[in-house]
Amino acid sequence: TAYDIGLGIPAEPLFRSSLYLGLGLNLAGVNTKNAINNYRLGRIEKRLQNTYTDEQIFSLEKELDSKNRSALTYYELGMIKMSQSSVQDAKKVFNEGKDFDNTFAPFYYNLSLIERQGGNYNSAKEYAQKAYELNKIDKYTNLVDELSKY
Repeated sequence: TAYDIGLGIPAEPLFRSSLYLGLGLNLAGVNTKNAINNYRLGRIEKRLQNTYTDEQIFSLEKELDSKNRSALTYYELGMIKMSQSSVQDAKKVFNEGKDFDNTFAPFYYNLSLIERQGGNYNSAKEYAQKAYELNKIDKYTNLVDELSKY
């Protein structure tokens, strides 16, 4: 049929069931974009354990200028900059990422760490609180608690 997606399955019912699933998750209060990003974040965390070549870094930088860019691209590049370049370069990438997608909590978490390292505790607290508001996980809670002492 015209809707066949190559698996012998008409695409229209498949699309409809995906749409209903997405609507159901949204009605249940599940942010599907964050859920998908969090899943993919684990894969990026594993990749970050390796050393990146200049060519791989250039490829990520180039991706930021394409239609394929995502919050995850900004995150991955920012983390590479923190470990292989400079904190200021990382801060710039995380801020650009935050401007691209202001719902991605890891940007705020890492900006909080950078600000804390620089002794800017008020900014660090604000970023940590925002990360926690977006994603209530233990490491964000722990950072908020730690920074509340300053």
